[in-house]
Amino acid sequence: MKAILFIYAILIMDSQAAADIKHLRVVFDENPSNSAKIIFTTTGNSNSSYIYFDENMQNGRFEKYQGKAQVSQLTKYRGSREYANSVELTKLKANTNYYFIISLDDVTTKEYYFRTAPGKGASFKLLFGGDSRSDRDKRQHMNKLLRNVFEEHDDIYALVHGGDYVANGRSYRQWEKWLSDYRLTTRSDGRLLPIVPTRGNHETSTQMYNAIFSTPGGSGNYFLTSFGDLALLTLNTEINHSGTQRNWLEANLNEASKNYLFLAANYHRPAFPAVKTPGKALTAWVPLFDKYGLDIAFESDGHALKRTLPIKNGEHHERGTIYVGEGGLGVPLRSPVHGEKWYFQTPGYVDAVHHIQLLEVKPSGLNYTVVDDQNRIYDSLQIHSKNRNRNIHHLTEAKYLKNLGTKTCIGFQKGERSPAFHQVCEKKYEQAIELISGDNDQFLLRNKDMRCLAKSFFRGFYFDRCYSKNVQSFTLQNPQSDINGFKLTQNSQKKCLEFEQSGQIISGARRFHIKMKGCSSKDSQIFSVF
Repeated sequence: MKAILFIYAILIMDSQAAADIKHLRVVFDENPSNSAKIIFTTTGNSNSSYIYFDENMQNGRFEKYQGKAQVSQLTKYRGSREYANSVELTKLKANTNYYFIISLDDVTTKEYYFRTAPGKGASFKLLFGGDSRSDRDKRQHMNKLLRNVFEEHDDIYALVHGGDYVANGRSYRQWEKWLSDYRLTTRSDGRLLPIVPTRGNHETSTQMYNAIFSTPGGSGNYFLTSFGDLALLTLNTEINHSGTQRNWLEANLNEASKNYLFLAANYHRPAFPAVKTPGKALTAWVPLFDKYGLDIAFESDGHALKRTLPIKNGEHHERGTIYVGEGGLGVPLRSPVHGEKWYFQTPGYVDAVHHIQLLEVKPSGLNYTVVDDQNRIYDSLQIHSKNRNRNIHHLTEAKYLKNLGTKTCIGFQKGERSPAFHQVCEKKYEQAIELISGDNDQFLLRNKDMRCLAKSFFRGFYFDRCYSKNVQSFTLQNPQSDINGFKLTQNSQKKCLEFEQSGQIISGARRFHIKMKGCSSKDSQIFSVF
């Protein structure tokens, strides 16, 4: 009889607990403009829960909602009697509010809403930050700050979290507190702040992490999120950096560089750390960032705030990648020393500051802002568009530079200081020119035998070794009707290469003098890569 009463009591408890809907969150992973995962926690394992959703506010009236979806995934949190309930809404419209309620047995939540990501050409904002473990009071404070910024900027679409949510990723008790605290980011009008999640080194349980965030990015937890003109690559520093993940990264950077104006990465262990030693990303991923012109990398793990110099090929480069972070959403801070690492030279910096990061994406560029824990702007930065998809994929290998008007190519005579000249492109002995900067807007002209186009004291041009201080740096200007056409503009003087016919014939090729001329001149040369 006691056993029957005990079982009956358990059934009553489960029935009552099933009515407890909590920890509501929205997760974005690959396609936030047309899909979203809605996840919530229940104590019971009822399969009769539904989400009713609509583009218009319906104030909880079931019959008014145009969409209905049954919970499709039910996962028990390890070490707990509670369950993660998850459903993915698909075929949504871009940049659209979706209002929804959750119905479970006889219980219905109030109406909440989220906004899907915009399409290309739109301006929008994202929040970034990592390391929200260990100090719950500070985490709650930072979550309230996130909500305040979210309230101030209606065009914020998500928080991109850099990992280390809790101290022990296997402990549901700690996750339960984190999920409860995340409610503080919800706006007063019921708008939820979606999460783009990233694995940190404290997320030691794959099963628990995937239950919390509904397996973002599949088994490897790395993925590309398309936010308008921004391709955001979320990487996993807790698995092998090379092999499958590196191959995936290169393939996606290659493709994204053709189709997006901006490239960003988010991952946990830093390549250019503030306080620790570099992670494996430095050797596995950074060369790919350099190759494809990543604009900005968000790093976490260090419990500090940093901004590096723009870095490319292991040195300061004006068109390199800027590394920012590195984790301050609710952890005890560390105190890095500014002068210890070269990449924190001004305008780079490093400091011990709790912070959130706001990234504004516009067709003209990126605006990066750091807000400290007192809601004060601590740092701001503008990153201009590299327009990488304009020409980069036509310019990465050795090519001839052909003048569109005269159908002649840049060539040069044998000899280290022989002048460059134009010659007929059909000739087989002209030299191929390689563009070696790594992006389409700025490059050096380098001959295949490792000699660069340089300028002599007599205003002529010759090929010299590429480490020469006289090596000329050029910028592509305004491709015309032909996507491959461009002007060569000398960066320091803002002038263009121009060729003048001298009438001299050398080895069957007509030689031209080369000089600099203002780019506004109608005689400025237009070239094509072929």
